[in-house]
Order: sequence, then C-alpha cells, then structure tokens
Amino acid sequence: MNKKIEPVTKAQIQKQETHELAEDIRSKLKLGQVSEAVLSTDEKVLARVTDGIYRQPASALRELISNAYDADAETVSIDTDAPRFENIVVRDDGNGMSIEALTNLIHHIGG
Repeated sequence: MNKKIEPVTKAQIQKQETHELAEDIRSKLKLGQVSEAVLSTDEKVLARVTDGIYRQPASALRELISNAYDADAETVSIDTDAPRFENIVVRDDGNGMSIEALTNLIHHIGG
C-alpha cells in the first residue's frame, strides 16, 4: 500500500518552530534558565525595519529602555560588551508580551 506524502509548507514548518520555541521558553522559565533564539528574516526586511534608526548604540538602548517603561517596568538593567556593543541584554520587571506573541514575533519579524 503506497501512502501519498503531502509536502510540508513553509508556514507549517514555521508553526512547528514557533511551538517548539514556546515550549523551550516555558520549560527553561520554570528552571530559571535563559532560552535563546535566532531572529530569522532577510536582510532587506531588517534594513527596512531599522532604516538606520539604530546606528548608534545609545539609540538602541534608549528604545529598549523606553519599551520597558511602556510595559510598566519599575526596574531596568542593561548588560553590554561595551565598547563593541555586539551584545546588549536588557532585563526589566514590566508586563511583557505572552510567550506566544514573543515566539510569533521572533519567527515573523518584519513579515
């Protein structure tokens, strides 16, 4: 008996990746661990999203701090690898987005 194998669509793959990332975040959150993910988009989309706004690290930091306070944060901490600024980590105690919204954003940024 031959079974017909249906092709998997890009949307189905992204949905599965989003689900897996959400589960990873939930499990690591319970353990107090950090979950990491890579934003995936093409460079044209990324260039349009940033459009030169964050050419200076201070501009990016200002935006991240502003976002934290927009989420009702009372405390914001920033870790960087200054002076290179290849890594910027912002932590706050604000009311962030849901895990589902975050994972959707990571897999659909600029789309």
